Amino acid sequence: MPSPLLRALPLLLLTIAQADPASAPPPRTLDFAPLFSDADYPAEALANNEAGTVVFRLDIDRKGRVSRCTITTSSGAASLDATTCRVLRQRARFTAKRNADGKPVPATVEGHITWHMP
Repeated sequence: MPSPLLRALPLLLLTIAQADPASAPPPRTLDFAPLFSDADYPAEALANNEAGTVVFRLDIDRKGRVSRCTITTSSGAASLDATTCRVLRQRARFTAKRNADGKPVPATVEGHITWHMP
């Protein structure tokens, strides 16, 4: 029987708050785990028995796609860091933030993913 991660939907629609930052409630934590599956675990990390948490920043374009992924705190395993960004660029989708005129604008989202040996 596949793990819950393998059964997760390949895409997760995430919404970026569109309120004025000064009046907005504290930002909610986005759960990126459903975007990942056991099959994504890099072979190199498996072979080296590597696990860890990757902290990242995503630049989101006007269409709600990840235009850049920056690792802000490494897991200590280059393959886990690189795979985190690859998966997020391929699978993460957002509802674009909008300005006062209702036009989509770029945004930034921060998050983390913890890799556990499957």
